[in-house]
Amino acid sequence: MVENGTAVNNPTDAELLASSAEDTEAFRAFFERHYRPVWSFLAWRFGESAADDACAETFATAFRNRERYDHGVADARPWLLGIAVNHARHHARRERKRLGRLACTLSSASADPASISTRAADSPPVYWRWTSATASHCSCSHSRIFLMPR
Repeated sequence: MVENGTAVNNPTDAELLASSAEDTEAFRAFFERHYRPVWSFLAWRFGESAADDACAETFATAFRNRERYDHGVADARPWLLGIAVNHARHHARRERKRLGRLACTLSSASADPASISTRAADSPPVYWRWTSATASHCSCSHSRIFLMPR
């Protein structure tokens, strides 16, 4: 890259990660270079709400593990996307478990689905829809819950 007639050093990702231990601006430059592509990939693959958390976790993990990066590879994007996918998968797994626990809690609160308020979660455009399918992964006997638009 040339700026004002003089060449400007455009360091590789490997160089930025290697120098980030001493130079705080190096990781910032690395972050700014890759934030938008990593976030866009996560939003496309897992949705925008998961993308925000997974992207933050991705760069925190990259910062903690920057000394493990293979500095022989100039482009760190594949490494970052691997970290990002792992965080998004963990997020999705935690969310499924949380929703399963919520379903167990709601089913133990009332055996009669008709007694549950249709104003659940205080959201007028959404209501709880019950199905008669029993979840085999849960020790409690309950119906599955789905949030459906009105």
